[in-house]
Amino acid sequence: MNTINKMSDLNAYQVKVTLPKGMNRILVKSSIQSGSYFFLSLTNEQQQNIENITYHNTYKPYNTSTLSSLAVEELTPDYELYFAQKIKENPNHVFYQLMLFDAYMHNKKVELAEDIIHDLDTKYPNCSLIKTRLVKLYSFKEEGAKVNEIIKNIERNDADYYYNIAVKAADNNWLTSVNITELESYRDKAKKLISPLFYELYSILINARNSKIDEMVKNIDAILSMSNYREFYIVKFSPFYDTLENDKQKTIDLLEELVSKRDNFMAVSKLVDYYYATNRKEDVKKLLYERRTNVPYFTSIIMDYINVLIDEKIIAKP
Repeated sequence: MNTINKMSDLNAYQVKVTLPKGMNRILVKSSIQSGSYFFLSLTNEQQQNIENITYHNTYKPYNTSTLSSLAVEELTPDYELYFAQKIKENPNHVFYQLMLFDAYMHNKKVELAEDIIHDLDTKYPNCSLIKTRLVKLYSFKEEGAKVNEIIKNIERNDADYYYNIAVKAADNNWLTSVNITELESYRDKAKKLISPLFYELYSILINARNSKIDEMVKNIDAILSMSNYREFYIVKFSPFYDTLENDKQKTIDLLEELVSKRDNFMAVSKLVDYYYATNRKEDVKKLLYERRTNVPYFTSIIMDYINVLIDEKIIAKP
């Protein structure tokens, strides 16, 4: 089982057990430290909810069982089995090996993932695609020196590879120190990629250096449109309509649309700030009340809602 304190897929770890009839007690480790959680769901072998089960959160006399009597059996997710079988049938097929690596990394089965990617790296030492998977592995293991070494090697050996362009676009230290000529060079490299998104991202940086506000707005319009208004880009770029054009309403409209469809807490936080900035306190209360009702286990939202009630003198400050 996974002993690493990292998030994985909800169904990454499945265990088959035979519980005796009657009252049983199950101990579940629950943690919210460092963004990690532990969940348990009880289903039948078809992964359907079991009917006629009563749950109690107070002590009740219960059956005592042993590992032997429970007949504990760890199950493997179907997609892991699928790719493992494909590799068995096609041992030299790199695609299936990469897919199984991705599945293991998704489920945080790092030791299994490591075996696959190291074997591939040995066979194909100059493959940039495999090197990017190594970056993912060592980033997860928090081995920063190895990550930086691999990225530098990719940049040196495969300068026009898309990964270099993407990594540079996300490197704040590089973006703040690089000269505009090099920025333009990366923009021109990005233009050759299949996706035009990175070209627009570099263009907005260059236009910002040149104080071309109207062109920056056009870049943002293009980025949001090309990304099909993905939530990451809405949260990242919608505030620019306010800072560049003083159009708070457009920013609010984009955030409201996102929050109405998705549980994105960064979007909620930004929307609350914009509601306050436009003196829409009732909308703050309404939004936080809805969030508190939908996700009552998030204490940060509850505290925000309590602070609103204190400000409104609806409840007394403790």
